Amino acid sequence: MAGRQRGIGPNTWAMLRVRRPFVLLDGGRVGLMSRDSGASEEVARTFCDDLFRSLDKRQVGLRAVEVREMAARHGIADSRAARSVLLQEGRFRTTQGGAVGLAEWEDVRSSTQAELLQELLNEHDGIVPVETVIDALPTVSGERLSRVRIGLLANSIRARLVGGFVEWMPDALDGENRRDLVGRVIAVLPEAAAPRFCELMAFPAASPSALPVAVADWTEVMRKEAQRNSHVEAAQVERLVTSAARMLELAQESLTVDEQTLVNSALGYLASLDDGVADTALGGLDDDEAVLKAVEAAVRASLRRRVGSTR
Repeated sequence: MAGRQRGIGPNTWAMLRVRRPFVLLDGGRVGLMSRDSGASEEVARTFCDDLFRSLDKRQVGLRAVEVREMAARHGIADSRAARSVLLQEGRFRTTQGGAVGLAEWEDVRSSTQAELLQELLNEHDGIVPVETVIDALPTVSGERLSRVRIGLLANSIRARLVGGFVEWMPDALDGENRRDLVGRVIAVLPEAAAPRFCELMAFPAASPSALPVAVADWTEVMRKEAQRNSHVEAAQVERLVTSAARMLELAQESLTVDEQTLVNSALGYLASLDDGVADTALGGLDDDEAVLKAVEAAVRASLRRRVGSTR
């Protein structure tokens, strides 16, 4: 119909906002590259070239603070904008904590937030003041991590936030309780995926009844993306579609609350285009595949144990 206006869905917008001319900015804002980031196309190209040469020479990733300093020298003051420039470039991979490495490497070759927290706990005999943790952990934006984020990060490495301290969880646990099942899953997740997965467990992005629609939307978007984005493999998208279908069937089983939460969180993680690693980036679906695989294996094993114990 002539003159008819049509909006776009949330997944389509999530895909568009990480591409030029858009750029993600600090504070959760979205702007235009040329207007809001302080980086013209020439500045962005020079920044990326200099960063690539630095990484290629040292063969070790740059920490978040080092990336911010280099971006500032090129006139890019907004740290999220700098990260957007790097993700759009295609030659780099990043962590949730803001470290950057080359896309051709298997990882960023820089300590992640989880690794740094583990080191702190080991150095302080298993218990660290939360303020010490907050001061020590880097972030993409340079802002301090909140207590909620610290708690989720601690859970991802089998630690916990109690009052004003972060401490290791007790090693000996009795029975098949929540901490046991969830802990085993989190322990095998990719480090980039664990914080976001824990966040989804605590604060689901969608209701259970909405997950089939969210997965269907993700499927439609990523199949189209695979046709035009060389970083997205069509075969991997189809593997994830098949895995998601199994998970949706698993969700209909007689699951415990904890098993159901794990399944729902895994499906929510898949349906989120901007999770531990952006789905459109090089290797951006590897974390989704690992999350679905880990959760399905753990929940099915738990289900078999419960069914077997009643016979």
